[in-house]
Amino acid sequence: MNITSLEKLQQLDDLRLETMASTAFKEWTSSLNVSRLAPNPEPLIKARILNSQYDYERKNKVASLVKRLYL
Repeated sequence: MNITSLEKLQQLDDLRLETMASTAFKEWTSSLNVSRLAPNPEPLIKARILNSQYDYERKNKVASLVKRLYL
């Protein structure tokens, strides 16, 4: 990142903080019943993708075969 983009990000962050601190914004969010904390679905989506890649059935079959061989 160059300095101009960092300055722009800082300006945007300052503007966001200023907006969120204003009474008009607070009244607007309360009138619409809007929460500041929105759920982030990304971790749940990543977990589902990772779980779909894992073959539980195959692992259990291999584990049961290994147990039979050594017992």
